Amino acid sequence: MADILVVVDHPLLGIDLWDMLQNEGHEVRHVTSGQAALAAVARRMPDLIVTDHTMPGENGGTFVQALRSDPRWAEIPLIQVGRAAVSGRADAASASFIRKPWSQVALLNQVSRLTALPGDSDLCQAG
Repeated sequence: MADILVVVDHPLLGIDLWDMLQNEGHEVRHVTSGQAALAAVARRMPDLIVTDHTMPGENGGTFVQALRSDPRWAEIPLIQVGRAAVSGRADAASASFIRKPWSQVALLNQVSRLTALPGDSDLCQAG
């Protein structure tokens, strides 16, 4: 399965995402800030990043902009989760945006879509 980096500052949200993604067989790493995420990506590039849009002192857009500004990381698939729609160029660089509270099926389908190998169409079909 995929190596997924979860970037959220809220402990319960991090645990929920961790559990959900690990239960699907993914390897999950968790950090609590954009700066820690950039350091984690520099150590080992993930197959996908799932980030909260709102974090203290920064937001998902700031993190996405920093990530996309480095050509080594510009193409990493990314999902932002948040309460409101994102706006601006940095946020538009996200592969997708899912509103909180999210549907587990919708989030897992996005994860499957963004981490699928070419020709692989195994999407989550849970109801």
